Amino acid sequence: MTTLRNNAKKINESISELMENNDNVICMGLGVTDIKGVFGTTIGLESKYGSERVFDIPTSENAITGVAVGAAISGSFPILTHQRFDFALLSIDQLVNSAAKWKFMFGAQFSVPLTVRMIVGRGWGQGPTHSQDYSSWFLNVPGIRLIYLARPQTIKSIFKQAVMNEEPCIIMEHRWIHNFSSADEYEVSLDQGCDILTEGSDFTLVTTSYNSVLMEQCHEFFNRQKITVDHIDLFEFNDQAIATIRNSVAKTGRLYCLDTSHRSGSLSSFIVSEVLCDTYHRLKSPPRIFARPDAPEPTSFAMTRDSYPSISDVLGKLDSDLGTNLMSIIPEQMLVPELHDIPGGWFEGPF
Repeated sequence: MTTLRNNAKKINESISELMENNDNVICMGLGVTDIKGVFGTTIGLESKYGSERVFDIPTSENAITGVAVGAAISGSFPILTHQRFDFALLSIDQLVNSAAKWKFMFGAQFSVPLTVRMIVGRGWGQGPTHSQDYSSWFLNVPGIRLIYLARPQTIKSIFKQAVMNEEPCIIMEHRWIHNFSSADEYEVSLDQGCDILTEGSDFTLVTTSYNSVLMEQCHEFFNRQKITVDHIDLFEFNDQAIATIRNSVAKTGRLYCLDTSHRSGSLSSFIVSEVLCDTYHRLKSPPRIFARPDAPEPTSFAMTRDSYPSISDVLGKLDSDLGTNLMSIIPEQMLVPELHDIPGGWFEGPF
């Protein structure tokens, strides 16, 4: 019988397998030894590998990130978890001025194999200070690899490569992905930067994080309208990924990017600018960016409804650009979900 395992379980398995195979891998962070184990991703690790390798930390993010940087320089492979991106903001100095620059300052004699998990996400009135995603900041920091997790089919492959990589990696982990499940798994190369989920000629769809799983739900409706799409799940913004996207847009003539962050200075804006440099003359319609407005998330349930791009936003633009009728065949619950601040009734919280 095939066993479905969700992303949280697969991350847990990845950490466990890494720790079993390499005694220098350590797991640290606020709540990693808690009974809920960071949304289930670290449950049971302390009892299996001991408190010297799996341990909680004080609420001193900048200091403990410095400890993790020092451990990485000294030969360990630390996996440091910040349960919110918001908390990780306190550690920017250690990440930008220490981890990212160490190799460059010392002639590449030292590597910093540090992995920092930053949990992002929304829901239940998390409001302005517990739902931030400024991951695109790190695109401006040479020496740090920014990784996005999304699909259960590839999450173990990407996670393991990020941890064992010699460069400091920041893993952006949307808490809405943790309960998505799959029995099948396959390997992808972290260096390729993206995974092509479907191939087509009508438009190019670039998604990251939770949006990759969200838009996969639309594939059957594209097929019903005889629309073919290059759907690209981007897990790292690098030269190979940009080349893949650029080649796709040269073929399809249309680009649609979904983002979990704010529109200005977003990952999607980087993608569009890179693509336009070479393929603007091949475009059949303007590139489309679907991202959050340039304002902090409200706390109000009613006001958050329009704070994030939705399936209806994307399909509405596709109908306009392609002359299709996708909006007429999509179930109403997908277009306007009753509980827009959770991904499904299975989701447990609140934190």
